[in-house]
Amino acid sequence: MLEAARKAPGRLNYGTSGIGGSPHACMELVKARTGIDITHVPYRGSGPMLTELVAGRIQTAMDNIPSALNFVREGQIRALAVTSRERVALLPEVPTLIECGLADFDATAWFGVQAPAATPAPVIEKLGAAMDAVVRTPDWAERIGAFAAQPPGLTPQGGTTPEAFAAFIAQEITRWAEVAKAGNISVQ
Repeated sequence: MLEAARKAPGRLNYGTSGIGGSPHACMELVKARTGIDITHVPYRGSGPMLTELVAGRIQTAMDNIPSALNFVREGQIRALAVTSRERVALLPEVPTLIECGLADFDATAWFGVQAPAATPAPVIEKLGAAMDAVVRTPDWAERIGAFAAQPPGLTPQGGTTPEAFAAFIAQEITRWAEVAKAGNISVQ
């Protein structure tokens, strides 16, 4: 896909579930890192976008694994690469973008638990400790693995803390603000 985009600048398109979502931002990061010129076609959700991809009305797409997985497994679409640093257990045959030549590429959707800014520090610490205990359990890792998700690994021990999560969010805000600016992504 990258080679085809290089050979035909501006002639290929890619679909996403909408403007400004993680798939859109991720493809803009791919564009920035590779210099390809490919046109964004936003849809109102993954369902319509995947329908258009299966029908051949768009040439490629960027999506989160859970919404595209059945289409891949049924052979209706072909997964070209995953954007995580390592291969995904649900799609072990699909290479990473790092394996495809994009050095140090790592872009995944993430989820977290927040509380109001005025929440007392002891409450935050208690909630943080409870969350850390949960994310370290094998049962939790197995359950999220069914959705191609992975434990946070924000601390050297593999878990999370409120401070580690806050630092991660700060890094993500900086990183994705740069991608949004470079890709001319604005709030709709």
